[in-house]
Amino acid sequence: MDGRAVLVAWNEGRLYAVMTVDGGSVTTNSITRHQVVPGAFEGVFQSGYGVGGGPRVSLVMEIDTETGKIKKGTFITARLTDGNTNALLVPQIGFSNGRIVLRAVAAAWPPGAGTSYVRFPNISDADRIEDAFWLRYEMELDFSRISKADLLQSTF
Repeated sequence: MDGRAVLVAWNEGRLYAVMTVDGGSVTTNSITRHQVVPGAFEGVFQSGYGVGGGPRVSLVMEIDTETGKIKKGTFITARLTDGNTNALLVPQIGFSNGRIVLRAVAAAWPPGAGTSYVRFPNISDADRIEDAFWLRYEMELDFSRISKADLLQSTF
């Protein structure tokens, strides 16, 4: 399994986690197939890793506290100009106004707000800080959409 737990958070009786995943999670032992409640990746922002392989991306999820299985979750990736998946890491998670708040760092074009990946609007390489895009996201608790996406002007 190529998943690495990086964050755990507790909010209103629910357990959330952020893991990183490298490309290639397709075997029966991978995070997308093992210890997952059926339907956990349906109706979410991004149901899988995407195209290409290798870059580390983030998987944000709710964990069933009784079974330890992934109850619901979404992948969050950046993309290269050719559409291939690229690195996006989530080093901070929190909660505000009934939403999940994520701070993220993307190596390539990060997603903007919406129900699926759409390149963050009106950004260019000039918006990079230390060769990366630094972002703040607000996501619905059911992982169905990024409700708000902000490009940060400084690191955190």
